[in-house]
Amino acid sequence: QKVTMNMGMAMPSWYDIVGLDKRSNEFCKGIEESQSRLIKLVQNEIDVGISHNRIVLAGFSQGGALSLYTGMQLDMPLAGIVVMSGYLPHESGFKITAGLE
Repeated sequence: QKVTMNMGMAMPSWYDIVGLDKRSNEFCKGIEESQSRLIKLVQNEIDVGISHNRIVLAGFSQGGALSLYTGMQLDMPLAGIVVMSGYLPHESGFKITAGLE
């Protein structure tokens, strides 16, 4: 998809990045779609018999950011979330699941 921060060039990306400052992280076009894709992957693993408490979401940079954004909003606890060189995107839309604080 196109990434605004990189002069609108198309590249592998979970969602659009407008800039690096905190305010820019509020505008993450496509993050909900990517979050849904990640949730489906987790659910597929659960459906084949993997317990949710044995699943880890992990990623680097934008992948780590999406792992954090998604994993902390699931309705079940995972074994862990690993974020390498990441951040919390779309902070205003982030609602941590009760019990995961």
